[in-house]
Amino acid sequence: MDLGLVIHSYGGPLLFVWAWLQGEAAVIVGGSLAAQGYWPWWAVWLVACVPATLGHQIYFALGRRFGEPLLTHLPVGWQPAIARARMLVGANAGRVMLLMRFAYGVRLPLPILCCAAGIWALLGAVGLGLMVHVLSPRAGSRLS
Repeated sequence: MDLGLVIHSYGGPLLFVWAWLQGEAAVIVGGSLAAQGYWPWWAVWLVACVPATLGHQIYFALGRRFGEPLLTHLPVGWQPAIARARMLVGANAGRVMLLMRFAYGVRLPLPILCCAAGIWALLGAVGLGLMVHVLSPRAGSRLS
């Protein structure tokens, strides 16, 4: 079976699910496939960025709804570390919100912990996106 045919047939749904679960690696692989001509770059961007962003928002909502009960049901020996993590996340909310986008392997637990610590994520993500857009040199030259 031809690898190109497999990528064209199953690559989009696979990239969508992979980006939902672990966005960074999926975007890298999708970008590589776009550079090799398997897909147009805009399709990779759409199929990878939409589920990655929606995934974060869903994990934040799950953390807001189920984070506290989940954390209290973890083993008693973990509770001091959980309390320290909540304190650090609460004290450094902006940094954690920015860095968790790039921290490989902790994409799932960090949004849940952020919302369990009381951080409202959607407004922070929108504000961060607007700030990056406005401060970007390329965006600034387009606005003038």
